[in-house]
Amino acid sequence: MKQFIAKLLRENILNEEVSGVVYHGTPNDVQELSLDFVKGGERVRYGWGLYFTSLKHKAANDYGKGGHLFSANVSNLKLLNLDHHNGDRVTSEFIAMADRKLGNKDEIVNDLKSLNSEIINEIIDYFGLDAIMKDPKIIITQIEDNLANVRNNNDYEMYIKTIESVDSILEQYHTIDDIDNYYLSLLKKGVGELFYNVNKMIMGEHHESHTKRLAMFYKSLGYDGFVHGDEYVLFNLGNVKITKLY
Repeated sequence: MKQFIAKLLRENILNEEVSGVVYHGTPNDVQELSLDFVKGGERVRYGWGLYFTSLKHKAANDYGKGGHLFSANVSNLKLLNLDHHNGDRVTSEFIAMADRKLGNKDEIVNDLKSLNSEIINEIIDYFGLDAIMKDPKIIITQIEDNLANVRNNNDYEMYIKTIESVDSILEQYHTIDDIDNYYLSLLKKGVGELFYNVNKMIMGEHHESHTKRLAMFYKSLGYDGFVHGDEYVLFNLGNVKITKLY
């Protein structure tokens, strides 16, 4: 009787379709999904992350037969469409956004100068633009060092407010490294191209070493995952509610 009831429950679950909901099936005995489970190799052909599908029967019968079925709502997620025919293309708007998000140092310095702070301008003049562009946090370090010499409340409050303003600016940027710069340079060359083609070129012969790093690159730009046809690859679970169906 218990097996019969379980069978009915599973059949009802498989027949229920909900817009914006995707599914992950696994034959393994797991109670919750985690990015710690992500493997490499051919399992990550569209990118690194947890794989879901909008086809419930596919998740249950092909991937999770005899195991467990999970669901996730992707309605409010920011996903990059990697369809190799009608997917998203690299645009100049995307590049402009990436330049800002990834910490274009020219923009950081311009934003810092826009504060019209005498102490910030003095620090920039003392260390030089090259040093500030290499490490904008020098400004906060120097202001904090000067706090020890402040002798009145007005100056102290002014220094604290300046630190808060600099912090606010720096929080808008992700510190770019050589790999980010490499990805961004290839995307800039690929304006007008499908993201599918650019990603494929980036991973190229170094598939194993770049899949996770590339996913983290897009995560730093505010994306939660990729979509390709009925398959969804989620690499940021912070905005996802995952439910175990059985």
